[in-house]
Amino acid sequence: MSVENIVNINESNLQQVLEQSMTTPVLFYFWSERSQHCLQLTPILESLAAQYNGQFILAKLDCDAEQMIAAQFGLRAIPTVYLFQNGQPVDGFQGPQPEEAIRALLDKVLPREEELKAQQAMQLMQEGNYTDALPLLKDAWQLSNQNGEIGLLLAETLIALNRSEDAGSGAENHSVAGSGHPLPGAGGANRTAEAGG
Repeated sequence: MSVENIVNINESNLQQVLEQSMTTPVLFYFWSERSQHCLQLTPILESLAAQYNGQFILAKLDCDAEQMIAAQFGLRAIPTVYLFQNGQPVDGFQGPQPEEAIRALLDKVLPREEELKAQQAMQLMQEGNYTDALPLLKDAWQLSNQNGEIGLLLAETLIALNRSEDAGSGAENHSVAGSGHPLPGAGGANRTAEAGG
């Protein structure tokens, strides 16, 4: 379990954690040792923080030790969980919840696996590293059920790697975002490669 993904909230770090929600979603967890429900929920939330590996921050607030902060949030029940994004609460729940419900809450705001892979690939492409971007884009394309935008990035990468035959044949079989229109340059990539060399 990464310490960076889990933070114990107090007066000195509350504002900093709220500011972190501008870039990374923060799951505020208001708990008490006196609550049986908290004893069940705490390991679930900590496990999810480890599994999601930095995609969100679990901010734990001990309501017994930090009564002033807890009062500022106007809690009606313990445990209470608020999901903060861009400095604002966007969702939450009170009382115990099954892991599936918490995952569904997180999945509303967290990028999907294919989006993360596509973002990594785009970063690599900007650095000119098309070789390492290619497997990420192939995975993202499959995970996204052959999303047109990811398909375009994949074709661009294949062309950049001088694999124009693959890019051309792949692009001819796919349409832009389900529009029925072929990808731009479909089939034309081969002609460009042949004309150039």
